[in-house]
Amino acid sequence: MASSPRVPQELLDKIIDNLHSDYESLKQCSLASSLLKGRSYKFIYSTIHLYNAVRIQRLRNLVDVNSNLLENVRELKLEPGWAWIKEDTDLPVILRRATSLRSLIILGAHYLWTNIHRDTRDALIQVFRSLFMSSIELLPLNWGTLSPELIDAFIGAFGNPSLQFLEISNVTGIPVTIFHRNIKLAHFLLTNVTFVGYGDVDFENPDVVPLELRLPYGLEIRHLCLGRMHNAPSLVPQLLNVTRRSLRALQFRQWLLHAGRRPSSRFTYDFNMLPALQSLEFHIVAVMDVRFNLKPLLRIAFQNIIDFVLAKPTAARIKRFRICFIASHPAPRPSEPAAWYSVSYALETMDLWEELDRIIDVRKEAASAVFRLEIDLASSNEERQPEELLAHREAWKEKIVRQLPLASRRGVLMTEAIPDVEM
Repeated sequence: MASSPRVPQELLDKIIDNLHSDYESLKQCSLASSLLKGRSYKFIYSTIHLYNAVRIQRLRNLVDVNSNLLENVRELKLEPGWAWIKEDTDLPVILRRATSLRSLIILGAHYLWTNIHRDTRDALIQVFRSLFMSSIELLPLNWGTLSPELIDAFIGAFGNPSLQFLEISNVTGIPVTIFHRNIKLAHFLLTNVTFVGYGDVDFENPDVVPLELRLPYGLEIRHLCLGRMHNAPSLVPQLLNVTRRSLRALQFRQWLLHAGRRPSSRFTYDFNMLPALQSLEFHIVAVMDVRFNLKPLLRIAFQNIIDFVLAKPTAARIKRFRICFIASHPAPRPSEPAAWYSVSYALETMDLWEELDRIIDVRKEAASAVFRLEIDLASSNEERQPEELLAHREAWKEKIVRQLPLASRRGVLMTEAIPDVEM
């Protein structure tokens, strides 16, 4: 009896590739045949999110059965809560075996109720936001509480040649020595991060004490994003110095949560020292909360940008200057207008547009370089009914053109409405 013809492996791989976003089908394929398992694992385990000890233990058990499993991981997102991270012995193994990692995200902040199931916790957060109109308070992760094995595994992951994107948020006390190696990153995002240095200097107050990073000048970072950097005056210039040969885009993120909070852009720097820098961006995230009047907060953020331009005249050489106003409202009431509408309305009567238009025009006239000014309105992917923002696109563009006549006449103004910015 003749055997049935064998389907070429290339065709089987192509079938699996077409199912790359269908998790359930991929799971069934991985169980159906050993010929389908390897290719299915490539997509099933390409992105992993670990947020508690149980989930890490399950992954470790799978790795013990299939030692090559973690070679498929391209993005690893960690939320290491202090309640379990101190004693964990599985995460170091996972980090060391994820040899093809391209993106590593460490979200150090954790909620006070770490023992509650994640789905229940998220539901409670939405209820608290809707009832009390405030965000649940977060506690940062202290790097010093991690085990030596986990610290060593993190350092090894930072230096992984395949790593392109590194995000560290809400982590305190990171020794600057962890960057004393050849690290090459396309994107480096730091939010609410503090570093500790050397010697007997007290670094408990980074706003006052100068911080010396002593980073190698070969650090290759093409896109640097900074947000809520309390030690920005001393930290940012040093980061720019050590990345000056490779840095192409610099972004500042400011969350409109508390009136009067100073931005992360308070520092002095000669942007002529950044020959590769082509883009300077400000992302203003308006977190909707009735405790605060949105317009004064937006005005503070707007004034901060103007102050930035006035204090740093060499920034005029940068070819792309972008301001993106991002509306975020994770738990809106049915009767409330969309968050982006409230932001757009508040910006319509802002009295600083003329000043920004004039300053940018003077700066670019002096620099006489190719230049593009971008003003965007966006909503986070948590917002409801994004199609309404798309319908508002033309009205938004007309509004910005009226507010910035000098930039518009020079043909350097671009503006867009973006319905689903990833936060």
